[in-house]
Amino acid sequence: SQNASMFAVPQCVSVSVCQRGLLTVRIWQYRYGVAFHPEDRVVASCSADKSIKLWNLDDGGLISTMNVGSLVWSVSFSPAGDIVAAGCDDGTVQLIDVATAEVKRPLNVDSTVWSVAFSVDGTTLAAGCGSGKI
Repeated sequence: SQNASMFAVPQCVSVSVCQRGLLTVRIWQYRYGVAFHPEDRVVASCSADKSIKLWNLDDGGLISTMNVGSLVWSVSFSPAGDIVAAGCDDGTVQLIDVATAEVKRPLNVDSTVWSVAFSVDGTTLAAGCGSGKI
């Protein structure tokens, strides 16, 4: 079975994955959200430094950094794993191509986006906003 846990401590977020041993990925600076890739052993983290980082869960190494241009509160992978959605402080949801790290299409909403989530079939993206709207 696979267990995952995360906890925040000042200046660090740790992601621990138990499967064939224990791996802890320490991500220095404030990281606000994490999401697991649906198929690969990859986790995405987001933060106040306006970036999304992809981390390899096998060795803890940084795979890539995607610069978004706004503080990022939440991330979610599409079911296919090819797109990562970012819920941003500037009232946008950024849709980013994982392979190229390019913003495909920013979506404007009415306030800070605290959380994002794709539906299981990938046809719908929900955003939880500071205004109380979804």
